[in-house]
Amino acid sequence: MRSLALPLTQAVLHELAVRGPVLRGELVAATGASPMAVSRHLADLEGLGLVVASVPAGQRSGRRVEYAADRAAVASAVELLRGYLLGVGV
Repeated sequence: MRSLALPLTQAVLHELAVRGPVLRGELVAATGASPMAVSRHLADLEGLGLVVASVPAGQRSGRRVEYAADRAAVASAVELLRGYLLGVGV
């Protein structure tokens, strides 16, 4: 979860949570980051189970892929972090 500390990761997750399913290019425009950087952060978030894609990872070549926050997974992660930071349930 170390990647969640990165400002761009937070910005990508915020955009996905607020705007719903979006294309990578829309995230690039919203964050001002490079397409490669946004892709890397999307992959990290997807690996953590916080983001879902409309097309499975191995089948994306040349396809239009929409990304969305998994709001339940994000809520769980926030609760875990909250518990850790406040010393609750540790």
